[in-house]
Amino acid sequence: MKIRSRRRRNYTGIVLGILVIIVVIGVFFVYMVDRRLKNSPEYIAGRVTYVFKRDNDYAFVLVDSSKSEIKLVYMKDKLYLYDPQTKAYLSGTGKDTDLNFFSKVFGLNTDDEYYINLDGGNIIEFSSTLIGKKTEDLKELINALRTRKQNIFDSFRADSMARSFRLFSNLTSPAILKLINSMASYIVSELDEIPTVTDYPVKIIVGKDKKKELYRLYLSKEGKEKLIEFLSN
Repeated sequence: MKIRSRRRRNYTGIVLGILVIIVVIGVFFVYMVDRRLKNSPEYIAGRVTYVFKRDNDYAFVLVDSSKSEIKLVYMKDKLYLYDPQTKAYLSGTGKDTDLNFFSKVFGLNTDDEYYINLDGGNIIEFSSTLIGKKTEDLKELINALRTRKQNIFDSFRADSMARSFRLFSNLTSPAILKLINSMASYIVSELDEIPTVTDYPVKIIVGKDKKKELYRLYLSKEGKEKLIEFLSN
């Protein structure tokens, strides 16, 4: 009986030793993945913008790592927003046209720009993956990101998240991790009221046959000044 008891203790010690080794290897692997992402140019970039689109709503997130702060501009029902000064137009037709609008109107000089199109079912996939719950509301998603706590497995999951978001965004693994960590730890200032000349887009009929319809939601001079002042301070 004593011999069996000793053997049982030896087996237990071997199993515990193997478990410790597995845990150490796992922790080391996660640490190396985390270092790889956080040492990448995308993660250490000083000023980065994230533009989220959901139907007619937009959320513009400016991450400034040098100041450890985030400027958040929430734009409800602002599709067709038009700036008479720069002739920039928020058409909602794609990444390049939308990013061009924000670049021209806001006059920002950023290191990287990311665009996330959450139309249709994209927002369900994005929200369930990133914040762990489904939502179809853009503002609710952004607010959930602000309260989401950092997780040791975020770095480990960043690559798979980037792959799953590839069809509707240009987010990279480091960009996702930077967004998560910044929203959780930086000071966030929010602007959610952008003055426009009219409350709704104006329909304009153009062309010789007068069959082409354009929509313009004119950004007021005061609205643009308010935006630029908010983002520059």
